[in-house]
Amino acid sequence: MAAVAEDPSLVKWLLEIGADFHRRCYGNFFTCDDQKSSRRDNKAYEENDLVLETNYAGYVAWGEYPFAFAACLEQEECYRLMLSKGANHDLKDTNGNTVAHVLVVFDLMRMWDMVVECGAAINIENKAGLTPLTLAAYLARMDMFFHICSVEREIYWQLGNVTCSAYPLEYLDTIHSETGELQQKSALNLIVFGPLLEHLDLIEYVIVDLLQAKWNSFIRKSFFRQFFAFFVYFCISTVAFTLRPTQTFMGPCPANTTNGTLETNITFASLFNTTLEATNLSTLKSMVSSTTSGSTIQTFSTQENSTELDVEELIELGELEWNNRSDFSALLDLSNSSLISLRSNLTNSTEGQLCKIPEDQLETCYLLKYETIQEQIRIGAEILLVVWSFIYLVIAIRERMFLGKQIFKENMILCPSRVLFLAACFMVLVSVPLRLFCICGLEDSLAIAIMTCTGPYFLFFCRGFKLVGPMVIMVYRMLAQDIVRFGSVFFIFVMGFSQAYYIVFQSYKNSEEPHPMPNAVESILAVFLMSLGDTGFIWDGVPFTSHEYIGKIHFFIFIMIVVILLLNLLIAMMGDTYAKIAEIKNEWMRQWARTVLIVERGIPPAERLRQQDLYSERNSDGKKCLVMKQFLSKEKLEEIEEIIEMKITHRKNIDRRRERFGYESVSKMGIDVAGAAVFQEDGDEENPFGDEVGKNVTSFKDVAPSAASTSMKAAKVPLFN
Repeated sequence: MAAVAEDPSLVKWLLEIGADFHRRCYGNFFTCDDQKSSRRDNKAYEENDLVLETNYAGYVAWGEYPFAFAACLEQEECYRLMLSKGANHDLKDTNGNTVAHVLVVFDLMRMWDMVVECGAAINIENKAGLTPLTLAAYLARMDMFFHICSVEREIYWQLGNVTCSAYPLEYLDTIHSETGELQQKSALNLIVFGPLLEHLDLIEYVIVDLLQAKWNSFIRKSFFRQFFAFFVYFCISTVAFTLRPTQTFMGPCPANTTNGTLETNITFASLFNTTLEATNLSTLKSMVSSTTSGSTIQTFSTQENSTELDVEELIELGELEWNNRSDFSALLDLSNSSLISLRSNLTNSTEGQLCKIPEDQLETCYLLKYETIQEQIRIGAEILLVVWSFIYLVIAIRERMFLGKQIFKENMILCPSRVLFLAACFMVLVSVPLRLFCICGLEDSLAIAIMTCTGPYFLFFCRGFKLVGPMVIMVYRMLAQDIVRFGSVFFIFVMGFSQAYYIVFQSYKNSEEPHPMPNAVESILAVFLMSLGDTGFIWDGVPFTSHEYIGKIHFFIFIMIVVILLLNLLIAMMGDTYAKIAEIKNEWMRQWARTVLIVERGIPPAERLRQQDLYSERNSDGKKCLVMKQFLSKEKLEEIEEIIEMKITHRKNIDRRRERFGYESVSKMGIDVAGAAVFQEDGDEENPFGDEVGKNVTSFKDVAPSAASTSMKAAKVPLFN
């Protein structure tokens, strides 16, 4: 409370009387806001159990320790007073945060520099596995993140404004420096896959350089190899499905049929246009009956006295019927020349005719025919397609094994087109037993789904190109946001109006036109087509119902609400989304970075480790670093000098704390700085553990009673006599 009251004199007096500066405030009031509902008591220890996932935001979540409170309130004098009495600023709060973590949360850069200079370690992880650097990346604290990167880097040489710097990759890179496994808590991973808009501001400087180093080293080669492999796969699938034959429903007419009809009635007008000359129809009848038994000519209302019978008149008057071809041949042999010409015309008219094949005679295994060159090309493409699909599925299973469930699931969520593609590969394998068992109908349905799911995988590769990458982002964003919101409202109106129109068209009486809404499902589809502008069949059908006026009123209401209002609202929403994405400077850069890391995740750990060795170098501690040559401004050069001095002081204060209080530190910062002793002597003002710290601060016991009372009232603590 003395630190909160910003009263160094009260702090000094409390320290002199032996106040415990390691007492913690871990009540509900001092807990992060999103963790308050998860507090659970534990009988084994005094503090409460909390969920680890948090954004660390809280009005007074100041690190629980008195010196952390002083640091968060920027009370440097109070902080140094507690350090001089033995406060350990590397102690952790309930979330595992040290004072360096807490200052990152509140983005207090000046105080952060002060506590680091006093010896606070910056490589301690909290319970979530975050160091101050990765915590700054997680919370999107841009200035703090790049400042910590500058503190952690090593300067190899400087020539004018050009410097050669080495950035440690231990907590920066997604690849573990020793095992090659992926680090989900690395700064690069947290920034690229971060959900906040502020994360886009962090895709600058060292982050872009690291991504570019990965791209040039091995990601670009792997990316284009995958793109080329999928392009070839897509071409093969196109050939396989384009050359796919259809089932034959029509075939050549059998030899004992005439015009496609076997032993059935034959209508002359449908076969030829010839004139039959005979004395009369009775003579023709007698000729047939005297020659062949069983052959008949059936007529209806025939004019028997006619000397010339035209075929068109025969169609109007009657119909000739032969029960078999033998009777017909006998008839032709005994007929006059006009009937012989009939035989010739009738026979020629059936050549090349196609007849419908009965269902029981249809060929069910038509896809297993590989006789022609085209069919052989198709079977070759299909075999390649099956093998290639199997390889893709094996690669996906292999990724699942070395990535783990969580990262593999995250990959699939970030790349929905790949999910569809893998589903298409699985359906290709399912098609094999369907082909072998001649289940061609179901195989055709799978073929439609396979080609529909294969094409969108091109969108994943399009994200890697700046020309079309932003458009892909807009498509994803509009589908995930605008279409979902619009679809929910649109569905409500479509369902309501479809039910209304279904009732209206139950009284439909027009027998000349098909019923527009024969059932409830058709009514939903009809109303959906109305929303797309196909309104003619509804408007024309309403007058044939018993509710013409009500139907037309509903028609106008639907047009105004759905067609005019909702569809234009969707266009406006999409336009707003387009404008927002276009205004974001680094949105495409983030999508490109995600593509880089997704491709990296598909590489085995051993290969990742080998590739990391290619784009990194070892520093003086033997740690892997990203070496960069930078052109810095004058202000940045001055900052380098300040950081070097801070590192020297940091090491000296660690040694002082070890000698005086026995505290060991895990900090490695400043070990590489040579000649530290010549820069600064012990006992100066930067020593927070000396007895002279706070010598200018008046102790509380020397303060006048009125001033003491005022200070204690401000601190809201009891006034000691």
